[in-house]
Amino acid sequence: MVLFSSTYSGSVVEFGTVVLPALEEADVDFRLTAFYVVSNGDRVVNFLVHLKHAKVLSVCSYVTQILATAADTRKLPRRGNARHLIIRTAMDPMEFRCIAYLLNS
Repeated sequence: MVLFSSTYSGSVVEFGTVVLPALEEADVDFRLTAFYVVSNGDRVVNFLVHLKHAKVLSVCSYVTQILATAADTRKLPRRGNARHLIIRTAMDPMEFRCIAYLLNS
């Protein structure tokens, strides 16, 4: 079985994912997470690393805000396969650095 598209909507949890080289589209939505927990930054980074093959990547405002708390964003792929990036943002000043990072990677 080959997975071409994946959507996740829910709270940040420990994700048990595998690398999916045929992944075309990934949509990550953590809006159900009620508050920011610093350790979620590393969880989100680890999750995004597994989505590096997606050609279309959609992320919510929570992702752009929580990445600022991640201890090691160097794990994120500098050049993933994403050719289309969708960022649903609140344009909070806290998000700007991570939005710039996502646009430049």
